[in-house]
Amino acid sequence: MVAVRKKFSRRDYEAFDGPAKDALTRLLKTRGHKILDTSETYYADVVSTKGGYTYHSEAEVKVSWKGPWPESWGEIRIPERKNRLIKKHKDEAKLLTLLNFYVFRKDFKQCWRIKGTALTEDRIKEPAQPHSRHLNKETGGRKRHILKGELFYHIPYPEAELINL
Repeated sequence: MVAVRKKFSRRDYEAFDGPAKDALTRLLKTRGHKILDTSETYYADVVSTKGGYTYHSEAEVKVSWKGPWPESWGEIRIPERKNRLIKKHKDEAKLLTLLNFYVFRKDFKQCWRIKGTALTEDRIKEPAQPHSRHLNKETGGRKRHILKGELFYHIPYPEAELINL
């Protein structure tokens, strides 16, 4: 399955990458992690250790998430492009248990932690087509920034950990 990928946005990167990494670093420290690396790589945003294990953590900001998580959303979506992290660690099953994805609310007051083991191929799909009154010509009928053909891992929110920051 070949995914459509939206073009890299320097503006979004500059607006959210630093604050997301900072929030993730603070969170991991409060949970007893020693931060090893937050340098820009193609892989995990933060590498840390705890209890003799090395963890790889990736941060995302869901800009449309404002206030309490709407239960009507039913799932958390992780962009399929993050599969590069899954592929990097898939050969060692134990490493996938040490890979975590953190999806932050825009104001950084909450986040979801999703284990790397939850991102399985059977959960990769395109978001459902919105109702006609929500169609957006620029995105091929998708709401906001989702392109037609763009794929996501769809993780039921009860399988994730909601963290108050």
